[in-house]
Amino acid sequence: MSTEGRTLSLAMPGLLNAVRQGAEAPATLEKMLARAGLAPCSADYMAWLFALFGIHAGNYPVAAVTRAADMNSIEPGWWLRADPVYLHADGDSLLLFDNRPLPVAPGESAALVSELQELFREHGAELSAPHSKRWYLRFTHDPGIKTHALDQVSGKHIHASLPNADDAETARRWRRLFNEVQMRLYASPVNQARVERGALPINSLWFWGEGWLDKKPAARYKKVYADEALARGLALLSGTAHAPAPSDAKSWLSAAAEPGEYLAVLEPLMPEHALAALEDQWFAPLFALLKAREMERLVLWPGAEKLFEITPAALGRWWKRPRKLTTYA
Repeated sequence: MSTEGRTLSLAMPGLLNAVRQGAEAPATLEKMLARAGLAPCSADYMAWLFALFGIHAGNYPVAAVTRAADMNSIEPGWWLRADPVYLHADGDSLLLFDNRPLPVAPGESAALVSELQELFREHGAELSAPHSKRWYLRFTHDPGIKTHALDQVSGKHIHASLPNADDAETARRWRRLFNEVQMRLYASPVNQARVERGALPINSLWFWGEGWLDKKPAARYKKVYADEALARGLALLSGTAHAPAPSDAKSWLSAAAEPGEYLAVLEPLMPEHALAALEDQWFAPLFALLKAREMERLVLWPGAEKLFEITPAALGRWWKRPRKLTTYA
């Protein structure tokens, strides 16, 4: 099968963080990056991904996009994520822990949504939980809230990141709602049962990702391969064909039947074992494909403020010595 004209943009949002935490970077990756051409870009995953689809706003409508992915459909409205989280008392402050270590059963989600629905309807919103870790509020108008993304607050004190607004009364209303949600969750039978069995309670919702989707994402890619909801949603909304993330480079190549630009987004990585697997499953095979000129171009984004463009010709820069991945941060 000819692979002429076939290019791949490969996103690895957690790669740089994994190396910072002590994991050893794959040798083939460091060799490829040393020989690559560089271009500036955002180190923020959301900003980088939205830019690929032609959206360059400072406030990204994450909720509207991931809702489309979770429902496999497009619903009008002003959307806000209201994700279940755990707040831990730390002296006079509260530390936020996101829902990655907080498994939520579908029955628990449904029960908590039912318990909170009346409260949100009083504020002109409808709560839904199409995914156990991604909950949504839908408004028919912009309620004026300004928020911080969940991944920016996770593991930190929340005081400086609480919901805010341009006018003081709207800000106070959202702070009251934030507190009322916590009180109802504290009294919920769902959380009482979780605590009794030794599980962390779902003791708050984190509001973020607000906005209308007032611009259709640009259709740039032949196909998008991703399991992550934001990438899937942008593909769906742009009318781009999409499929689950392939397990390795050879699987991607066999699925990429036509010339064109492709995007693959790998999930955030865990240190050690994940990086070793990436060497065998992705980096060594991609190096071989480029060297054999079976790919036209590879564009790597490892979660840094740089894009790395690697071509067959670039691999011939043998004098470029490998550098530690963290030096690109």
